[in-house]
Amino acid sequence: MEFMAGGTLNSWLHDGNNKSIPLSWFQGIVLLTDIARGVKLLHDASLLHGDLSSNNVLLKRDHTTAKISDFGTVQMIEKYINASVAGQIDEAVGAFRWMAPQRLRFSKPDNYSDVWSYGCILIEFLTLPRKIPFTAASTAQLIAKLENYVEGDIRDLRIDLGEMDPEGPPSLQDLMYRCLKAKRVERPDYGQIVDELENVHNWLKKKYNSGQNKMKTNSKRIHSPDIRTWR
Repeated sequence: MEFMAGGTLNSWLHDGNNKSIPLSWFQGIVLLTDIARGVKLLHDASLLHGDLSSNNVLLKRDHTTAKISDFGTVQMIEKYINASVAGQIDEAVGAFRWMAPQRLRFSKPDNYSDVWSYGCILIEFLTLPRKIPFTAASTAQLIAKLENYVEGDIRDLRIDLGEMDPEGPPSLQDLMYRCLKAKRVERPDYGQIVDELENVHNWLKKKYNSGQNKMKTNSKRIHSPDIRTWR
């Protein structure tokens, strides 16, 4: 992997005054899409990440490109299926506050475990000031709630996620709640996530263009020094 001089996504979102500075949502969607496409590549190859969190996402120096890292827990899906059939229990690994409820119950991880972790990253992007996932709950409280979380969405846990950024795209908040569904089969897959992020980007362009009468209607991207070309 190339050297990523921008540090971790966690540091960029939470360190110092950064956590209270409104996000450029064009930049945010680019980073979120980079992450989703990276995990999608793993899933398309029948691989799991298993430890996805903002600590395991690295940024370029200008914070316009994100790459997932820490593949020490990447595992073949088939391995977990076979272990489950054999009655073996997988030891829970990964960053606790980004870990899917089934992992806390020592169930085998799957693609939807990585989707849950992505939903937790969305919490970090959408809150303002930005919050670590479920920071309002102690470790013991969160474990107790997640162990009994078997239906509904994350709002049913009644854990304060923090104030949502009023400029955040509404459909992105909806995506967050769906990624954090109790029943993992009700969560979107990464192909759907990538498609929805592209729709959010198009929505942002329309919103921006509506306030910029002088902008050419055939422009394919917003020219700004803090975001890279959308691809």
